[in-house]
Order: sequence, then C-alpha cells, then structure tokens
Amino acid sequence: MPRPEPLAGLGVLVTRPAGQAAALCAQLEALGAHPIHYPLLTIEPPSDPQGRDQRLRALAGYRWLVFVSPNAARLCAERLDELGLPLPATCRIACVGKGSERAVQSAFGRGADLVPSLGFDSEGLLATPEFHTVQGTRVLILRGEGGRELLAETLRIRGAEVEYVELYRRTPPPPPNTATVARWQGANGVDIISLTSGEALHNLIALLPHSAQGWLRATPLLLFSPRTRDEALRLGFTAPLLLVEEASDAGVVDRLCAWRGEMEDARTDTHA
Repeated sequence: MPRPEPLAGLGVLVTRPAGQAAALCAQLEALGAHPIHYPLLTIEPPSDPQGRDQRLRALAGYRWLVFVSPNAARLCAERLDELGLPLPATCRIACVGKGSERAVQSAFGRGADLVPSLGFDSEGLLATPEFHTVQGTRVLILRGEGGRELLAETLRIRGAEVEYVELYRRTPPPPPNTATVARWQGANGVDIISLTSGEALHNLIALLPHSAQGWLRATPLLLFSPRTRDEALRLGFTAPLLLVEEASDAGVVDRLCAWRGEMEDARTDTHA
C-alpha cells in the first residue's frame, strides 16, 4: 500500500514576493499540500538609485558588507554586474541568516565569512565575537528601504563607522478580491499561512476586510522569527504560531511535516 503523502490536503498560503516562491510551492505540492501563492510584498527599485550606485562604487572602502536579506544579495550582484564592477575581494561578508548566506553564494560564487549560529536576525549577528570588536571598522549594511536600525546603532556604539546602501523598496500589493478571501476561508482553502516577516504580517492584516479578521487570527501561522511571533501574539492571534528552525524551503517543509505529525498524534491519543 503506498505511503500517504505527509502534507496531503494541507492548504498553505505562501506569501513570498513574486519570483521567490516557485521552488517552495513545488516541494509542498510533491508532499500532497495545496500551496496558494499570494505575495504580501512587492520588490521595487530604490527611491535613490544614484545614491545606491555611489555606495556600490565605493565597496572597496568597507571592511564588512552585511547582507540582511536574500534580496539584498541578489540585487547587489545584479547591479554590480550592470555597472561592470566586481565584488572586492578585500571585503568580508556577513549575513543575518542562512537564506542570505545561500543567496550570497549563488550571486557571488563565494561564501559568507560570518553567519550567526543562533538567532538569524540582527541580535544574532551582534552577539558574534567578530562584531563585538569593531572600533574604527567601516561597515556597509545592504538592505531594503526602511529596515530596522538596531544593527547600525549598536555597531556605532561599539565604535564602527556604519553606512547603508538601500537596494530596493518593499510595497504592499492590492487587496485580494472578495471571492479570493472567501476561497481562503472555505473548506478546501487555507489551513496555515507562511509569513517571512512582521511587515508581511501587518500587510496581511491591512489587506483583509473586517469580516475576515476573526478567521485570520484563528488561522495557524508559520513564522521565521520569535520577534514576528511576539508581534502576532500582541495582535491577538490565538491559533498555533509555528517557528521554523531554519529560514529556508527545507525549514518550512520540515516544520509543516512535524506539525502535521503532531496533529495526527493528538488525534490518535484522543481516540485511544
């Protein structure tokens, strides 16, 4: 008898930007899930492209380049290629998480010099020994517009000279139509929502009509950081809030399979 698919029938709302969800959706489908892709962030060019290019032309003057997202690594590599510039070999590369590390490897053909082993966020990077001794060190943070300031502020307190290059803007999409929201809430609709950031969480809340807010807060969420989980709790979410162990496609799939297994075990115990 064939082994049942571990995610059979599970409706997963995947909210990554366009062009960044196909591989995950394919893996979910292979395991029997029904992925629904609805991007909650649109990646747009930066507001100050001249300032971006000025910073990129001066990369050799920085000791550390800090990539805070896969988009930052990908768009940096694309723009350097357009400008006919190499990534200086003298720069050391730090990444906030594993996803950014993989993007750096793919974009530049070299690995990162520093990735936190625990806590894939600014706090994790700041806890590393390398970023405790930075007096007089020039650091460039590569990011989207409007990111958190904690990393730069803390490094400056520790004596580093920190600047930003903003490579993209994140904008919310138009709201889903009434029929789409109704399908999500239907019997074969969304069972769990995957959210990669607090910004995506806030966008989802803002995009849904008042009539769907109760359903939303009662729907399990798959999240990428304790910070986003804490924000969901503050906003009144009552369903399970699952955290991935690794911010990757494999991490998402593994956590969903574990959750499905936990639910099956709970049903078995109830009927025992």
